[in-house]
Amino acid sequence: METEIKSTKKKRSIKKTLLWIVAGFTVAVSIAAFFLYNNFNRLLSDALIKSFNSNIVSDVYELKFERLGVNFLLGNIDVYNVEMKPREKPLHNYPYINTSFQLKTGKILLKNVEILTLLKSNILKLERVEIAEPDIQLLISDKIPTIFPFKDSTLVATPAQTGSELSIESFLLKEFDIVNAAFHVTNTARKREFNVKNFNFSLRDLVIAQLPGKD
Repeated sequence: METEIKSTKKKRSIKKTLLWIVAGFTVAVSIAAFFLYNNFNRLLSDALIKSFNSNIVSDVYELKFERLGVNFLLGNIDVYNVEMKPREKPLHNYPYINTSFQLKTGKILLKNVEILTLLKSNILKLERVEIAEPDIQLLISDKIPTIFPFKDSTLVATPAQTGSELSIESFLLKEFDIVNAAFHVTNTARKREFNVKNFNFSLRDLVIAQLPGKD
């Protein structure tokens, strides 16, 4: 009888030990995965900012966001609490720019992103952009609005670019969606001002290309 009791206690002790080992291993793996995911998110966040800053648009505008989430299986990136606004002091002067905008949104979806390309080269390649419930402020001060700097402007010589900064020449995107947007537009050139809410906007197979001598 005593032998059976001792055997039972020994089995329970072994089970408890195994359970503690499994629990400890699970906790260790979870902690490691948490730190790896956070570190990966930090690297991806840095790559997104570098991708934006490598473009000539960053001379005039700055991009900020709070955090992001990644779906590795689908290649999707959710960017949260995003703000894009004009710099207080542009890095270069572009006198022909007569229009500015500011965008704030709780979430931007980047779909089918080539994540490895983004991490290795700081180049953002993707298929779809969806901006959810953005607040967009647009200030227009000329009858022909010019928002961004361009490489071949006939109005002003393009300043020397630093590092790997690229000019806007073309942009391809399969899908672009704005969902439930709020627009506030002030047009001082035409003395107009208006607000639009719950605005939805969709584009498919979007191609933006620059024509020499054209704004």
